[in-house]
Amino acid sequence: MNQHLSLPLDDPTTGPIPPGDIEPLCAEIERRARDIARCVELIADVDPSEMRAVLAASGWLHLAAGHLSEASERLTALGLRAARRVVAAQQAGEGH
Repeated sequence: MNQHLSLPLDDPTTGPIPPGDIEPLCAEIERRARDIARCVELIADVDPSEMRAVLAASGWLHLAAGHLSEASERLTALGLRAARRVVAAQQAGEGH
C-alpha cells in the first residue's frame, strides 16, 4: 500500500508527502478557514452587485467543507486502525 500522497493530486511536479507531513497542511487549512470566517463576520451587508461573488464563495466553501469532512473521517479511521494494530501487538507481546 502506498503511504505517500502527492498534493495537489493533479500536479505531477509535486513530490510525495508522507502521512506525518499532512498535519502541518491541515493546520494551515484551519488557519486559512479561521481567517475567512473572520472576514465574513465583518461583512454587514452585501450590495446586489456582489451577490454573484458571495454566492460563488459560499459554494466554494461548501465544497471545501465536504472534502475536509471526508478527509477527516478517513484520517480518523486510519488512526483508529493503526491504534488497533498497536494494541494487538502489545497484547501479542504480553502473551509470550
